[in-house]
Amino acid sequence: MAIELPEAQRLAQQIDAALKGKDIAGVLVPERAAPLVRQGFINLHTTILAHTTVAGAYSRGKWIFVELEPGRLMLFALETGGRLLYHPTGFSGPATYQTRIDFVDGSCLTVHISGWGFAKTVLRRELANETYPGRLGISPLDEHFTLTMLASMLDSAAPQLIQQAIMDQRTLAGIGGGYAQDILFRAGLHPKRTAGSLDSGEMRRLYDAIRTTLSLAVAQGGRTGEIDLYGHPGGYQPVMDAAHMGRPCPICGTPVTQITVLGAPTYVCPNCQR
Repeated sequence: MAIELPEAQRLAQQIDAALKGKDIAGVLVPERAAPLVRQGFINLHTTILAHTTVAGAYSRGKWIFVELEPGRLMLFALETGGRLLYHPTGFSGPATYQTRIDFVDGSCLTVHISGWGFAKTVLRRELANETYPGRLGISPLDEHFTLTMLASMLDSAAPQLIQQAIMDQRTLAGIGGGYAQDILFRAGLHPKRTAGSLDSGEMRRLYDAIRTTLSLAVAQGGRTGEIDLYGHPGGYQPVMDAAHMGRPCPICGTPVTQITVLGAPTYVCPNCQR
């Protein structure tokens, strides 16, 4: 799995609380991270970050932005099992990380990227020019995200699969494959329905499911399979994932089945999500 909006929000809040005001002493990228450096996913060591100060942190969608003074940002994406861990008294274990950021007070932050993701720095004024994460849409939990806005988004993506449409970070930032499964289950929609095929009632159910699922996950600190800045798992238990394969649907009792959507395994109730 990978972190999505609820996990990114939790991590950003914890980083803001733990690291704000800390001065960076240096950055270490071990040799094992060389492939990620060559691919451009890590560049923290190529910029002189020593003597810069953490000014705060925030999240947008699935990404974490750490503000540095003067004038820089550190960007983190933790895909397919990545981890950000804070070590208040320093790190003394084996180099299981791809990046370690040491602070003047002796604490440090380790970054583990598994599969793909990034840990990089950019000038704040150049953030808009970054191709990844690139342009991000509105947060599904933003107060300005309305049913009318969702309807307009789906209308623009009418030929696409509904799961693909709600996972398009350029229009709706923060939903990945993990939460999409729960959202569509709660809405009673099959992932292979097209975005343009929903009637007004189905649109309302989808909107409510997006807000309900993500709000619940935020309140519980993200999924049980993801960890926070201190290594603690979240409390949100998915209702549709690999662990439910073959088990009774929590609503109707029909065995949960696996299908393939956008090249990835997806779990559905064949009765509730016709």
